[in-house]
Amino acid sequence: MHAIQKLEGLSPRSAEFPEVVEILSQSFFEDPALVWALPDASRRLKPMRWVFKAKMGLSVKTDVVYCDEKFRAVAIWMPPEHTPMMNAWQTLTSGMLWSPLFIGLKPALRAARVFGKLDDFAKKYLHSDYWYLDMLGAKPEFQGQGLGKALVLRGLDECVRGKGVWLATFNPDNLPFYRSFGFKVVDMAEGADHPKIWIMEKNPEG
Repeated sequence: MHAIQKLEGLSPRSAEFPEVVEILSQSFFEDPALVWALPDASRRLKPMRWVFKAKMGLSVKTDVVYCDEKFRAVAIWMPPEHTPMMNAWQTLTSGMLWSPLFIGLKPALRAARVFGKLDDFAKKYLHSDYWYLDMLGAKPEFQGQGLGKALVLRGLDECVRGKGVWLATFNPDNLPFYRSFGFKVVDMAEGADHPKIWIMEKNPEG
């Protein structure tokens, strides 16, 4: 059994913060959305680190973050009262407004199209009694060892606690994994201007 810890008081100044950013950067390196936005693998990791650092700078203010004790995998859970999409102020203060300078104009525009589609889904599926599983990832060398399962079970037990939860994934290989926890595909979008997206939902219990 993997030991899972809740990262209390996580902030950009925390010693654990760069560890979490690195887990996300490595675990999402081959994610179809990131590959679509940053097709050159030799130049993908650095901008990904910048993006996840900026995103996590906001997430730690509202979200619940779980990690295994050896910092091999992480899960980010967003409470029902919050939205996964950034408003104008958050875009400015997170530094995302300047993303073209750090990741390039074309990748930034592609990322904006993906975020725009996610925003559409958020407006549709955001409910007062639904959590959002924002991110779940493990470093490649530790995938398939039960870390993701341990993180999801901890979040369902401690955060969700019978409420509903929804998520978005760009990777079809993730669908069977989430189905094993009771998630169902409730929506999907595919277009020339963004990679294929699946929306999954786990209904409230009781």
